[in-house]
Amino acid sequence: MKFPWTKKVITAIQSAITRGVVKLPEESESKKPQKRVLLVFPVFTSVLPEAFENFTRLLLNAARYCPEWKFDVMMKTRSSVTSAMNDAVAEMLKYDAYEYMISFDDDCIPELIDFAKNDPHRYQVIPRLLGLGALGHKIVMGVGYMKGYPHTITMARKYPWGISLVGDGDQNGLAPAYKGFYWFDNLESHKDEQDENGLIDVDWAGVPIMLVHRSVYEALKHPYFATTDGVNDMTHDVYFCREAQAAGFRIKVDTHIDCGHIIHAPVVNRASVADLRHLTDLKRAESQKIASAEVVGV
Repeated sequence: MKFPWTKKVITAIQSAITRGVVKLPEESESKKPQKRVLLVFPVFTSVLPEAFENFTRLLLNAARYCPEWKFDVMMKTRSSVTSAMNDAVAEMLKYDAYEYMISFDDDCIPELIDFAKNDPHRYQVIPRLLGLGALGHKIVMGVGYMKGYPHTITMARKYPWGISLVGDGDQNGLAPAYKGFYWFDNLESHKDEQDENGLIDVDWAGVPIMLVHRSVYEALKHPYFATTDGVNDMTHDVYFCREAQAAGFRIKVDTHIDCGHIIHAPVVNRASVADLRHLTDLKRAESQKIASAEVVGV
């Protein structure tokens, strides 16, 4: 079935992506200034259908349940996520009206884990983030997952004693490596660390969805996101978290916001991560069994 507005919507999206900027209305358009939120959706050449559907649902819920806020959407093409995010921050800081920036990842699906799959309350992510902001939290991320096996939760803490000799996950856990931090394996073992709103303090986290108050960016220097500090290479999210912590801000992850990572099928999220790990383990065990049989046959 084709909808008459489909072409019009696609044209508007392409225009926004090409333009990549947000223009605020003139003061005369509104007598009473509204608080504003910049929603940033950086993309490569196209938006994944699942991610865009989720983004649309989140935006509609935000408009419905947060009438006191005005939402501006920036859909920006990126040659790199760092340049896209730095440009978005620069755009935000041009206008005093922006109080928050909420950024998304173009292959993640943020949802409230407390509600059933088809419950519309599942998409009230933006109202929840703004509520947490009203409680004084300046930086809040959702729970993310690595795309590849073992689909590690993208929440990390530094070892209090410095570094440890551990198995390197990049080498399937076989090659030892010195690490100054550890990733969370699951959330259950950290339940006692959650506050009354389900937030956990971390040293850094992935940013499948992230709320940041403008005061954070005002306190930091450009670049806000980078992949190196001049000495060590790192991902853009780790760089941002390190800079924000150094400026005195706390990094919070909301365990109620689960951000599925789109792979081929299914989406890796809290409901599927155990099965996906088990499936990969079975495939590896079968491959090792076949390899051993071939060696014995020789």
